[in-house]
Order: sequence, then structure tokens, then C-alpha cells
Amino acid sequence: MVSISFPAETFFYRASPKPVEHLVNVKDRYKKIEMIKRKIAFLDEMIGILEEEPEKREMHLPADIIKEMIASQEDEGRSI
Repeated sequence: MVSISFPAETFFYRASPKPVEHLVNVKDRYKKIEMIKRKIAFLDEMIGILEEEPEKREMHLPADIIKEMIASQEDEGRSI
């Protein structure tokens, strides 16, 4: 039987920072996902308003949503 021993403090001091970096990355992604969910909820609300009032032809949207819509259409190869 082989016994391996090492000081516990060596184990903790030499721990890689990668798990911490991973948590930071996950947290950043989670924030982005939550922001996308809020934007989708806003757009769903706007769609609901348009469906309730089809005579309404003009809507005022936040500038960041308009920029994202334009960028999305450009990525798909369509022009506005």
C-alpha cells in the first residue's frame, strides 16, 4: 500500500485561479442572459400592444433596441 501525504496548506496555496475566473465568466454570461430576457419581455409587450391596436402604426422604441435590430438585419444580409 502506497501512502501519499502532503501538507494541506500547500494544496490550498497552489490552487489554480481558474475556478474563480470561471465563476466570473458565468456571472457575466448570466447578466447578459438576464438583459436579453428583459429586452424580449419588452418587445413582447410592444407586440401585444400592436396586436391589440392594429391601427397604431408608429411606436417609440429605445435606441439600444433599434440599434440591435439594425445590426441583426445587417448580419442576416438585409438592409433597412
